[in-house]
Amino acid sequence: MADATDMADVGRHADEAGKAGGRIAPLDRRVFAVAGVVLAVLMALSPRYGFHIDELYFLDSARHLQASYVDQPALAPLLARVSLSLFGVSEAGLRLWPALAAAGTVVVGGMTAREFGGPRRAQLLAAVATGTMPVLLGGAHVANTTSYEVLAWAAIALVVVRIGRTGDTRWWLAAGALVGIGAPESPHTVARIGSALGDKDLIRKAVTLAEAATARNPAVHSFAGVADSAAQFLQAESR
Repeated sequence: MADATDMADVGRHADEAGKAGGRIAPLDRRVFAVAGVVLAVLMALSPRYGFHIDELYFLDSARHLQASYVDQPALAPLLARVSLSLFGVSEAGLRLWPALAAAGTVVVGGMTAREFGGPRRAQLLAAVATGTMPVLLGGAHVANTTSYEVLAWAAIALVVVRIGRTGDTRWWLAAGALVGIGAPESPHTVARIGSALGDKDLIRKAVTLAEAATARNPAVHSFAGVADSAAQFLQAESR
């Protein structure tokens, strides 16, 4: 209950920022500097130890690419295949992608603070806090799915906050695409985040957009899970 209340407060803050004319501060360029430092540190340390067992699995998956896998999206094996093509069997080459994902997560952290109406100093603080998270730095040291999932969920949170600020529900399509690409194992979480914002109209529109997108483009198949969870939420609320 406390988590739902906190999320509702977050939604109200985003809504207040939107009602203030939609004006938010420009993105602080220092956010990119923090992301660059994170990337440089990760790449400097990447060749200092051998392959992790997960990385060997992804290298083998990269040699036998498929459209989908039972245990993961196709993104990690695809990036491993690119690494093999560009760098050969290289620890640093394989770990470039999770390092880039970690840097991207730092930028998304700063952008999320901006969506909440944070000034440049708040954006910088959010970027520094994101860039020093142990889960971010630890996950990006190994080329598995962790860093991509962290980036995907950070971006999903950014999209949900933007929807709360602007009311532009077309962004639900972006949330569905992010779930399908980077975090398909629990797509209902997006609907839960949206429902916690306390705006059932947003969820209804998300259901409509999800159904349309799923019918027209199988590539966003995982968004069907978002629509299903949102529909269940609406049914529970209508009782």
